[in-house]
Amino acid sequence: MDPSDWNVLPDLVLLEVFSQLGDEDRLTTALVCKNWHRIFQSPQLWRTRRVIFSAENPFTVATKSLGFLRSFGKNLKHLTVGFSTPTFRNAKQISKAVELFFRKASRISDLRISEFTLQNANMEVRWHFILSRNRIVSALCMFLKSLQEVSLINLIAAKMSLTDGCRVLESLGRGKAYKTLKTAFIEDMFQAHVSPNRHKRYTSAITRFKSISWMYTNYDTINSVILSNISKHMGKKFHKLTLTIDSDVSSNIIQNKDWNDFFNNCQNVEVVLYIYASAFKQDVPSILVSGIPLKEIDIVSWPSTESARRALESQISRTLGHISTTFCHRLECLTLHLDRNPPIDSDLLLVLRRCQHLKELNLYCKLKVETVQAMCQMQQQRMIDLHAITLAIHGLSETEWRTLTAVRVDLIEAVSRRKSRLLCIGNVEN
Repeated sequence: MDPSDWNVLPDLVLLEVFSQLGDEDRLTTALVCKNWHRIFQSPQLWRTRRVIFSAENPFTVATKSLGFLRSFGKNLKHLTVGFSTPTFRNAKQISKAVELFFRKASRISDLRISEFTLQNANMEVRWHFILSRNRIVSALCMFLKSLQEVSLINLIAAKMSLTDGCRVLESLGRGKAYKTLKTAFIEDMFQAHVSPNRHKRYTSAITRFKSISWMYTNYDTINSVILSNISKHMGKKFHKLTLTIDSDVSSNIIQNKDWNDFFNNCQNVEVVLYIYASAFKQDVPSILVSGIPLKEIDIVSWPSTESARRALESQISRTLGHISTTFCHRLECLTLHLDRNPPIDSDLLLVLRRCQHLKELNLYCKLKVETVQAMCQMQQQRMIDLHAITLAIHGLSETEWRTLTAVRVDLIEAVSRRKSRLLCIGNVEN
């Protein structure tokens, strides 16, 4: 290539080259010529930033990251702040560096972050030192309150105490986020033994937000007051509620009337449930009341204790029967991720026959080949209308696998008529 050809490279090509480089290499490359320096200043290069604090030079990380925010903060849209595992020796230094970063970042006036993620916080396990933890939470609250245009907040697995979690939500609510926040990912934001929906302070904090359209959280962080607030302020703008059930919520079951009132006002909403094995120590069908506008349900047997797995095995048949009866006119996606399960073939076929709106089926479990053949026939005869199907079947013998391979062609053809997603079938060893 003639050296002069570099001068006529399209901006899109140069942006792609720059995007593959680290900060120091970008700076060095920007010194080559005026055109490349112009590309270096392009806002598209500085939309995302990930700041990770570890025992190695945490104050250097804080200082450099603040320098970046001052130079390119007006272009930044996605900020992630995370931690390595603190120890007794380094927790104090890491927390002081994080405090420095958050407090000074909150004073940068032209910062326009739209998405913020707190990564690997896990306050319950990693921050046993009260002073260090309080230092981080206080600085985080100051930073969140200062955000001007945040539309997405991700606090998944923060594992905060009730007090700390409420402080964080209150800080968000006191800033402009209560008007701008659209998406809240707060699954496992609180410690495992905490049920926030029982506490007025939490309910008051979470009901301050008026613009959320998607919330991903735990079942025990929702109650009738919160659903009513969503109905009143978000209404048809609220599109998705994703809930995980991984603990005993039997004392805080949301009643059918509350779900019906919620759906009457939020008619565009889709509810997605992830039910883990640890939830099956209670009566799961009693939680799945008919008023839930349920579009997707995922039942997952891992990670869990042996007693939780046994509880799931004892209830899975009755739970599938309940789903097929209660949500036959709403359910569109079913996923079963069971690393060990009793026979569910007849229960699964019953779900397929009854749930006429089911469009997606994902099965990672033990099934008979005859069940797959029956599913194929149902699809061919248009008794069901699956758009996508994934099968990963446990413990097939060689003979069964050869039979399934033969069925595979027919099933792919039956599903692919929808011109939809590709079907995948696999054999998983025990």
